[in-house]
Amino acid sequence: MADKQGFENITVVFTGKLSSMPQKKAQETVKKMGGTTPPNITQKTDILVIGDARPLDEMSKSRKLLRAEQLRGQGKKVKVISENEFLERAGLETRYQLDDRFYSLTEILKIYAHLQKEQIRYFQKWSLLRPVKKTNLDQYFEFKDLLLFRRINNFIADGKKLRAIARGLYDELNPGVQLALSFDDGRPKGQVLKMNQPSSPNPTAEDWYELGNRYDENFDTFDDAIHAYQEALALDPSFMPALVNLGNIYFEQHEFIQAFEAYHEAGRQNPESARIFYNLGNVYNELHQYDQAIDVLEKALELEPDYSGAHFNLAVIFEKIGLELHARKHWQAYIEHDSHGEWADIARQHLL
Repeated sequence: MADKQGFENITVVFTGKLSSMPQKKAQETVKKMGGTTPPNITQKTDILVIGDARPLDEMSKSRKLLRAEQLRGQGKKVKVISENEFLERAGLETRYQLDDRFYSLTEILKIYAHLQKEQIRYFQKWSLLRPVKKTNLDQYFEFKDLLLFRRINNFIADGKKLRAIARGLYDELNPGVQLALSFDDGRPKGQVLKMNQPSSPNPTAEDWYELGNRYDENFDTFDDAIHAYQEALALDPSFMPALVNLGNIYFEQHEFIQAFEAYHEAGRQNPESARIFYNLGNVYNELHQYDQAIDVLEKALELEPDYSGAHFNLAVIFEKIGLELHARKHWQAYIEHDSHGEWADIARQHLL
């Protein structure tokens, strides 16, 4: 077996759900470091990694773990390691290191008893709370964010309505917002999306797209995903799934000009996609371009009248600009179309 760090010439198998990243991302990490990742335990397996997203007593029932123990009993050198050991060996940040540097949402919810996950997501839609890191199971925030969490918690404990809390904090944190971008025909001025030429003539656009899919589920490999999607689009500029995924990554990175360019081109190619107009609405919202956000979200509803997410986001935006009656209309529509959805309780609170 190779030395302590890396996976060159090492065969690694994963079992259970990983808390740090999707399993296919972990497999790609091993392959980039020179290892192989077959789906099942064999006599050639060097390492079995146990995901820590499930309790150990459940993991002990894993078929792969039982097979590894059987092979070990036969004298085969199958090393069983935890997810954290895998991350350390790969040179990646472990959950314990993240916990040392940041505050997880799980921990924050334990500290502030009046906060709930759906409420946090609601305030994130107001652009009030933004994680610095996301993993497969959690979000992480900086110390400076704790003050805002505490204030929100105290406001809720005092019986204040969510919309009043969001409105007050938004006005406080965004005094006299000056729009940083002007628009011409719905297009932001600034840096635009540039497609790189493919590095090799052999891979197809679909090959590059599949590679991008392996990278785009983790913040740490977003740059690799961007490169792969750009390569796919260099080969096939009309490859809409690559455009949409590229826009999604730029949006996650808060690079809203590039996100707009990708979504805009995807919408030009497929003007009947409600999802693309919904995505454009999210970009406009982040840029404080609320009139444009309303226009494209309403277009999404023209194409798909029961698009509950579009109703919810319109309600939030109308509240931001002080149009309470318009907001109520969309809170009500959200409940009608998704009465048991994750946002339903919040929508009902706004209708009280």
